[in-house]
Amino acid sequence: MKNIIYYIKSKIGYFVLFIFILMSACLYYFLKEPASNSPLESKLHSSEAWKQSPFEKNRSELNEQPTVKVFISLPDQIDRLIATRNPANALKAYWLVTDCIHFQQWGNLPVFAFPVFREMTVTEKSDEVKLCSGLTERLKTASLENLSYAVKNGVSGAAIAFLQAGPFGDKSALESRPNDPLIIEWKKQAIAQLTEIANNGDYMSVLVLANEYDSSNGVVENNPSLAFTYAIATRQFDDRFGIPSQFNDERLARLQSGLSQDEINTATSSATTISANWLKNVREQGEILSNSVAAPAISPLNLLVESR
Repeated sequence: MKNIIYYIKSKIGYFVLFIFILMSACLYYFLKEPASNSPLESKLHSSEAWKQSPFEKNRSELNEQPTVKVFISLPDQIDRLIATRNPANALKAYWLVTDCIHFQQWGNLPVFAFPVFREMTVTEKSDEVKLCSGLTERLKTASLENLSYAVKNGVSGAAIAFLQAGPFGDKSALESRPNDPLIIEWKKQAIAQLTEIANNGDYMSVLVLANEYDSSNGVVENNPSLAFTYAIATRQFDDRFGIPSQFNDERLARLQSGLSQDEINTATSSATTISANWLKNVREQGEILSNSVAAPAISPLNLLVESR
């Protein structure tokens, strides 16, 4: 009897052990990560799946596409600039036409590559030829109107461009028709515009007038006193910038050599005033920039509270 009981217990033990092993195997089978022989599923579970996705492939193909230049004709570029009604863009439109005029005359344009100028490349020349093929007499005439508009609205550099363009865009008229009332009137206008801006402290305008009054190239008459005035102002600017000045001590001495002491004192005082105007403008512009940066952003909630 005891043997029978022992036999039964041993069989039950083996059976329980067998059941335990079987359940463990089933549990392991169902809980482990399913393996798949499907190529698609294997690809989806791969660590490279995102890199091989259609989105990434398309983006890669887009990145490899060469840059395509979109050509915009000269008339279209000018129309777009003028449509903004921005005086600064009117000056840009003027320079587009002027550059084409010069390019067609010289076959080249200086390109500024800091810190020096260089000649145009073959590709740049080809592009300019294509652009300037749209130049017409109508655009030339309109460019002078655009320049005048920029000058009247005080665009930086516009008054200098007006002076350098010559009477109605024709520099030769200064020599061929010096006594023509229209030419004389144009010269008065050009000088008055540039003088107003220079006296307000515009560096480039001061520099141009200093050279104009010293060399007398046909627009202004040689005037040693005014030449010295604007030369001193330019020197003061350059000293503030800490850069070498074309009006060094030797040149300043030459400019003042024919002046009386009263003329020297007056010129020096005027130059100091011009320099002070420049410094004032710089400080005002600095304050505007500082205020625009420091001003706190106003949220819609703040606007709502303030409006109550």
